[in-house]
Amino acid sequence: MTFLCTHHRNELSKNPIKALHDWQDWIHKGSEHLRCNELSRALSYFGCAFELSELLLEQPSHFIETQLKRIDRFMVSGFYLAELYRQEHQHDLEGQLLVHIHSALEQFSRHSSTLRKRLVDNIEFSALMIEQYYTRSEESAANQLVRTHPHLTHSIQLN
Repeated sequence: MTFLCTHHRNELSKNPIKALHDWQDWIHKGSEHLRCNELSRALSYFGCAFELSELLLEQPSHFIETQLKRIDRFMVSGFYLAELYRQEHQHDLEGQLLVHIHSALEQFSRHSSTLRKRLVDNIEFSALMIEQYYTRSEESAANQLVRTHPHLTHSIQLN
């Protein structure tokens, strides 16, 4: 998933203050477009914010609090993006993104015991998002099966 062009990616990698400002701006603009149901525009802003949050995570930091803020930005923009994929019926991308976020959180938790303790809630929330995704996917598959094969209605239990 690439949203930023090479020029902007390089520029923002070199200027973390501008990167933080742009991340906040893109989250705000994405939220505004989401409220106006302009999903493709919101997707663009949240996608750029998510990609930027990944760039920020790659920058070295010796402070746990700084790293936690970066992880929070990563989660916020990632979950917004996953929600937009859901609304746009791009369920494969939604699932891939949720797994990517969860895997990254687990990887970050391995860096230090302090970070691991602080990320427990984030990891649990991420796991819940994945669980909900699979529950919706199974319900959707069952509903599709019933629509295409109505004679199977009595064989399939729907929630």
